[in-house]
Amino acid sequence: KEIRKLFQDEGQRYIIRLSGDTATIKQGSDFGVAFGIKNTVQGDPNARRFRYNVDLSDTPENLKKNCGINREEAMNWIRFGAGEMSIEPGNTEADRILISIPSNAPLCTTKYKVIVEQFDNGQWKVYTQPFFFVKIESKGIF
Repeated sequence: KEIRKLFQDEGQRYIIRLSGDTATIKQGSDFGVAFGIKNTVQGDPNARRFRYNVDLSDTPENLKKNCGINREEAMNWIRFGAGEMSIEPGNTEADRILISIPSNAPLCTTKYKVIVEQFDNGQWKVYTQPFFFVKIESKGIF
């Protein structure tokens, strides 16, 4: 319900609830990124199928330079990063992406995107592609 309340603009297609679009996560911790998708398709009274998939938005060069890891390692941090939902016209559905940072992860920031597609006329079409940053901080002394 909280995600649904965040939609301010009638035409707004998605919302990710993060301060500064950044998930700040300590090494060895899990973090859930809540998001919502709103069906803003005009002229169709039927529910639409939507699917989402999280992908790395950072370039391999930046990832190697800033974090010292490769794409596969960064993608392994994403758990439950894909799903599908049916949304009635004008309604919103929410879900959560789980990010699991290993205790030996480097202290750095990288960028991911959520590719949201809608099923239309027999094919999947990109609906929106919001992004968010993941900033990894030290797990602390204890």
